[in-house]
Amino acid sequence: MIATPILASGDSVSIDPTAADALTATDGAISAADAGADKLLFWDDSAGKLTHLELGTALNITGTTLNASSGTYLASKTLARFTPRENQPPTSAFATLDTRNSIAVLDFDAASDESAIFSGVIPDYADLSSGLKIRLAWMGTSATSGNVRWGVQFERCNTDLDADSFDTATLVTSAADGTSGIVTVAEITATALDGLAVGDTFRIKISRDADDATNDTMTGDAELIAVEVQQVA
Repeated sequence: MIATPILASGDSVSIDPTAADALTATDGAISAADAGADKLLFWDDSAGKLTHLELGTALNITGTTLNASSGTYLASKTLARFTPRENQPPTSAFATLDTRNSIAVLDFDAASDESAIFSGVIPDYADLSSGLKIRLAWMGTSATSGNVRWGVQFERCNTDLDADSFDTATLVTSAADGTSGIVTVAEITATALDGLAVGDTFRIKISRDADDATNDTMTGDAELIAVEVQQVA
């Protein structure tokens, strides 16, 4: 049983400013303030008061349940990262492992096409409907001008892995930084994913199209530092 306070004649009830967002007092009765929508009540320590939370992107309330919409709030988020020491090189024409100021790099030759291969798993929360964005962090060994033609290919590991079955390459031209040792990030949005779905094991091949004399004009090796795979949708 809840006790109802008895007020002396002329007494009144007021709400402290620290609770004014959430509570009201009328004729001695304290009640909740109408927030105008489904909201959560919480103590905002930075403001020093009781107030309501605003729902962020992909959140909603149904009845008394707080829901998070799968996929939406993960837009353009990282799904996988690879570094040079994780390379699983092909049997031939492979980029070579090297170091620069103790930083592991993969050297891609300027005279002939070379590749590196990495393996991963697509997380079960990923949305592949708009493809994948691949970000390649690289720099020239010594060159401070010219372009590198990078290619990315995906392979879904649901067939005989004794033979390669990479999908069509997606290509991008990326310019070397004008200062030696400064990293350039090349971005490629690929939709040729070999039918990848969430939960799939996959391989990704990174190549330099060195014999493309029109688009690959940088002299010397291109040094790959890191690969990031992001969700687009």
